[in-house]
Amino acid sequence: MFDNTLQLFISGEWVFLPITSHVLSHYDLKVFNLKNASKIIIPSNITTIEYHAFSEWIFLTTIHIPNTVTSIENDAFSGCTLLSNIEMSNCITSIGDRAFYQCTSLVDLRIPDSVTSIGIHAFHKCSLLNKVQIPDGVTEISEFTFYKCESLTEVCIPNTVTSIGECAFDGCRSLTNLVIPNSVTTIWSFAFSDCSSLTEMHIPNSVTFIYMCAFKGCSALVKVDIPNSITSLDYKIFKGCESLTEVVIPDSVNKIYEYAFSGCKSLSQIIIPTRVIFIGSHAFHGCTLLVEVHILGSIIYNRGDGVFDECTSLRVLIILTSNNRSMYRILSTCSCLALCIVSTTVFDSLDFNYIKENNPHCRVLGDSERARLQAVQAHRWNMSAMKLCTERERQWLCVVLMAINQFSDVFRVSLPKEMIWMLLQTIQWSDMT
Repeated sequence: MFDNTLQLFISGEWVFLPITSHVLSHYDLKVFNLKNASKIIIPSNITTIEYHAFSEWIFLTTIHIPNTVTSIENDAFSGCTLLSNIEMSNCITSIGDRAFYQCTSLVDLRIPDSVTSIGIHAFHKCSLLNKVQIPDGVTEISEFTFYKCESLTEVCIPNTVTSIGECAFDGCRSLTNLVIPNSVTTIWSFAFSDCSSLTEMHIPNSVTFIYMCAFKGCSALVKVDIPNSITSLDYKIFKGCESLTEVVIPDSVNKIYEYAFSGCKSLSQIIIPTRVIFIGSHAFHGCTLLVEVHILGSIIYNRGDGVFDECTSLRVLIILTSNNRSMYRILSTCSCLALCIVSTTVFDSLDFNYIKENNPHCRVLGDSERARLQAVQAHRWNMSAMKLCTERERQWLCVVLMAINQFSDVFRVSLPKEMIWMLLQTIQWSDMT
């Protein structure tokens, strides 16, 4: 007798409402003013739960959706703040926009394997939702799908997904376990912004575009693998990733945009590869533990100053290139340099003078130093000779030799490892300033 009857538990008793249509409409429910219901059993003749059907039913805690239902439309359960128990149909193929928006009591939800489409903001601000497995048929995680699901700790993304939308996981502060499958090609803006519990991120080679602020504010992120398929690092892409200690910029990258690594306070070394021709202003602003930077390419274009602004630990700058038209701007806020190694005949004298004026203790080493280095290479150093040098001289000589040895093909100098090892044995690095 209940096949065409909507069952609602209201104020301690069951209420039965005949439904003749296959669509459960908010207009039908509005007529009877049933928003005080705490439990609902949807009849088996229903195939679609229409938009706003149960929107803001603030007393609703439990709902049973039969296997006849194939579609949950926009805002169907949005604002049901006490909804915690959903028995979901195994035949549902689509979950509409904001379908479960701000269902703040929803803890555990099994999305049926039959689902192929999940709309924007579908689980936006489901603040207690802790685990989600996205079905294999889904090809896109839409924008804001899990926005500010602050209790979400684990998400399983299938290898059918090709796109992770804008702000899809933005503000998921408890998310610790996430694997991006090889099927994903695009990560949109703010996709993982403020996921402050993520510690490691492997981005597969299938990804060709990562848009601005994608990982902004991932403050626990220690390591990220950027694939060779990426050609640019967008605006604020890793801004505020203050635990990031290791990042390798792949050779495929040609542009690093504004504030890309701003506030990455744990980075100690950055190697900017040969294809990079553009570095935006404040790209490495506030990387307070950054000690060494290698610029291997020709930075032709630069927008604004302060690339290394407030990099208060920056001591070594290695520029191995034949053309740098924008070095003056790049160096505009470097004031703590102790060593600058340059292999170029085009490096502007203005840049040399700027380095020396703003870094009074800096040793600038250019092409004219090659003869001196070759003499050092030929000299038979021994331990007693090392001890004749001052501690500071040995420290910086060792830094110079190691840097040049690393790029021996550029300087045309090859240094024996024994020489460097001998230097290391005579240096008290704790005294180095």
